[in-house]
Amino acid sequence: MFIQEKSILKKEGLESIISKLNFTDNIKIIELLDTLNKSVFNLLDESCSVNVRDEDFLSNIRKSHEQHDHFPPSNNVNTKKSFIIKHTPGEIEYVA
Repeated sequence: MFIQEKSILKKEGLESIISKLNFTDNIKIIELLDTLNKSVFNLLDESCSVNVRDEDFLSNIRKSHEQHDHFPPSNNVNTKKSFIIKHTPGEIEYVA
């Protein structure tokens, strides 16, 4: 995600700064949210287009991502209308 930023720093003659920066690759989180066939956003779009209940939406997310590294196992025993995604800084809870 930060490839473009690195190229900008190089163009501006700030190559020495690049080695001091530590970027975490968050492509798996981006895929989970937006680019996979059954991403969270795709499942949300699908649920809204056919008027799916919140519980069914959450069930689809849990089934689709139960093995994903950034989708904690606690989601599978969660009885609330929410799910958790492990982002770089920590776990974030999303409410349906």
